[in-house]
Amino acid sequence: MILLSVESAIRDIFKTTKEREQVYKDLEEQGRDKAYNRDDLPKSDKDFFEKIAATAQIMRDELAELNMKKESRLPLYVGFLARDAMPIADHCEGAKITRKECLVTEKGSPVVWGLMGDVNTISLELLKRKCSFLFGEVEPYNLSSLINDVTACYHRALEIHSENVGKWQKEGKCSWRIK
Repeated sequence: MILLSVESAIRDIFKTTKEREQVYKDLEEQGRDKAYNRDDLPKSDKDFFEKIAATAQIMRDELAELNMKKESRLPLYVGFLARDAMPIADHCEGAKITRKECLVTEKGSPVVWGLMGDVNTISLELLKRKCSFLFGEVEPYNLSSLINDVTACYHRALEIHSENVGKWQKEGKCSWRIK
């Protein structure tokens, strides 16, 4: 599976939490740029979602290793959402439809629609606020909106990850808080 190879490559190349967090921040910035450039044709948006899915899985795994199962659900579901957004981005790029003209509807993309609701529910449970800004708020909901919301939710997952994983040291099966 492609996601697994991207995830493995990131784990192999970026060994430390600090190195990975820089990758996460760079992806977040890419997402903001893509969402802002809504009049552009999608270019590598599928690859962007693939990297979001892979790195969200890494965040989830690192939180789960620290027994933060509840917190690990947000990056897990952001990863699911990004993975299921890949075909939408691929279709829009192949059909040469701009991000703002590439509509994401409940009828056309029920899995993405449902996952966005799930991600917001998890965010409400953990952070007392939903992580998306445009889902359910703007019509029409399009690829640019989806990229914006996935990026915003990824940002919240990254905050949870940074607040927790970076503050623990692990050696063998033992973990202890360092800050």
